[in-house]
Amino acid sequence: MLTLLSGRSVPEAPAIPRPWGGYTVLHRTRTAWVKKLMLSAGARTSLQRHRLRTEVWYVLSGTVEVQVGSRVGRHRAGDTVCVPRGVAHRLCALSAACVLEVAFGAVREGDIERLADDYGRVGAPMAPPGARAEVRAPGPASWQSGPARDRGRRRAAPP
Repeated sequence: MLTLLSGRSVPEAPAIPRPWGGYTVLHRTRTAWVKKLMLSAGARTSLQRHRLRTEVWYVLSGTVEVQVGSRVGRHRAGDTVCVPRGVAHRLCALSAACVLEVAFGAVREGDIERLADDYGRVGAPMAPPGARAEVRAPGPASWQSGPARDRGRRRAAPP
């Protein structure tokens, strides 16, 4: 069990299984959520984008390859990656990995457009065009921060 700052305990195994591993929702409101993603070594999420939310990933353990738009980078524990709303992205676990995902905006699982998927789930609809996010995440100074930046990796402004 993992004990949160609130004192609530959550299981280490994912509550919601997915072909790439699974996730547990740690906190959720109408305009934000926090998920713990657990990825199996060698597995990857779908290449997807969201119309209504921005995501920030913080690598808790393991090593992942992250694609955000046309950029691909390797990240490890302590690295942070920002995924702007509307930009295609995916995670690939180079080793078993755990990633904290914080999403801002109108957060719902239906806001996923899968562009490519190793598990045959391509084409899930995005939210309707008229739907609007209630909260916008602040724009980061770079698309990554933390130890990856300090190791001399190239930084780029979000698209």
